[in-house]
Amino acid sequence: LEGCLASERASVQLKKHCAMLKASGEAHKQLSAVLDTADSVHVKLSAAGCDAGAVAGVKLRLCKGDVGGVEMEQLGEGLRCLHTKLRGEGRHQEAAEVHKLGQELDAAAHGKLALEQSAHELEGSAQAHAAMELGCGLAFKLGKGGHTAQSERAECVAQKAKKALRGDGHVCVEGVEAAIVEARAAAHELEVQPKGSKHGGGVLEAAAEMEQVACKLEGCLASERASVQLKKHSAMLKARGEA
Repeated sequence: LEGCLASERASVQLKKHCAMLKASGEAHKQLSAVLDTADSVHVKLSAAGCDAGAVAGVKLRLCKGDVGGVEMEQLGEGLRCLHTKLRGEGRHQEAAEVHKLGQELDAAAHGKLALEQSAHELEGSAQAHAAMELGCGLAFKLGKGGHTAQSERAECVAQKAKKALRGDGHVCVEGVEAAIVEARAAAHELEVQPKGSKHGGGVLEAAAEMEQVACKLEGCLASERASVQLKKHSAMLKARGEA
């Protein structure tokens, strides 16, 4: 049954990778379309004697590459200011061109944010899985060495990490936090084992491994929080477009 569960989770992860690959292709197409539109709008504004600095700035930054969704969203602010300025000057045709470019840029930012969000979700799940596997392996090793109490503690950490995994690609933040506290407590407990006791041998190495478990869980937590923030940015971008 555990093998069945592992296969199902692997299938879900591969499905997400496939969706990300498709989304990446769409994001690239959107970015190319934005650059084409920016070229056209820049020519039209320059020919009409309008200030095209904001459009040129967008072109320059996008051409450099490696632009995140949040930065794309910020680039749109300059275009919105230019749109307002042109409308105030009575240049409605030019304003409409800038507005069209802004809409395309917002759509590209939305796609990029969704792509980055998926990447963080995958990374968070991978870190949680790695922590769970490391904890299980450590529990087995400690149990085999006769460290029963420490083995049970490591198994407890692994189970908490496992429970924190959800089926929707996210992790339970409270569950991960609880697993981190448990892992750090277990690492400390292993570190203070008396060196001369019958249970002291080999536990210092186990303490270092348990600290690795805690670090992986913290990485999982950071990825989940980043994913949530990107989701909020995406929702705000959508709401602004509707407004």
